[in-house]
Amino acid sequence: MNFFNEGYRQRFITWKRNREKTAMLDVTVHHNRIHIGERFSVSFQRTLRVPEDGSVYPLSPGLGAFPIHP
Repeated sequence: MNFFNEGYRQRFITWKRNREKTAMLDVTVHHNRIHIGERFSVSFQRTLRVPEDGSVYPLSPGLGAFPIHP
């Protein structure tokens, strides 16, 4: 158990050091997308649930973007 704790402690110290060197990214919402920084964005799509019974089903239809509000 001591080995695990020491490894975790070392990773935490490294993360803490690296965190001091990073800059904050701008987060904005535009056209149902969350933009993080200049090069990354996320959107969520509505779909139908598919039963989990082991069978193969065709791709469920898309029902459009999930609305995101700031």
